[in-house]
Amino acid sequence: MINILLSGALGKMGKMITSCAEESEEFNIIAGIDKIEEKTGAFPIYSSTDNLNVKADVIIDFSHPSFLKMLLKYSLEKKIPLVIGTTGYNLDELNLIYDVANRIPIIYLENYSLGINAIKSVIKDLEKYLTDFEINIIEKHHKTKIDKPSGTAKLFQKVLSKDVNFYSIRTSNIVGEHKIIFNYLDEEIEITHRAYSKRIFALGAIKCAKLIINKPPKLYSYEELILGG
Repeated sequence: MINILLSGALGKMGKMITSCAEESEEFNIIAGIDKIEEKTGAFPIYSSTDNLNVKADVIIDFSHPSFLKMLLKYSLEKKIPLVIGTTGYNLDELNLIYDVANRIPIIYLENYSLGINAIKSVIKDLEKYLTDFEINIIEKHHKTKIDKPSGTAKLFQKVLSKDVNFYSIRTSNIVGEHKIIFNYLDEEIEITHRAYSKRIFALGAIKCAKLIINKPPKLYSYEELILGG
């Protein structure tokens, strides 16, 4: 049984990860961290790591950038691998993640969907053939999503060599939609990914959590954990 410490336990992603873990015989959430303490549920939830002493095999984090320093400090002290799904970090915060990954295994992804990570490879190859094409990314999310453009849109930008035009829409209760559009003169190529449930992100994060245990310190990519690349 793999014991998970879940950061952001009361959020939408936290609840989805809890649901997926409960359906599995491999995972057990032993404690959570969130802004509000709650000790009467299926597992205790703490507002900080100050008095937290649990035997976790891995930490999964879908919380808020303000939790980062606390989680990195705790992970280092306890030597616990860290799976980060929170987005919206600034450059200093990203540098902290990179630094700590020299001492504990970490995976940080803007999106844990299998489909999204497959599209990364596709658009990287497409760009090689479409050197004169302009690239536009349109992303749509629910009204409560804070960061613009989305972390996933930035993830696509990272694998492309040229500048991308971003367009962000926040409306209704859309889980997530991303369109990558290659335009040139009289032709257009469009790749669209739609997430119909946060379950796809939860399952991807749990899978990465399983694979990162007992790995040596490093900032891992999706390919390195899932594909063994």
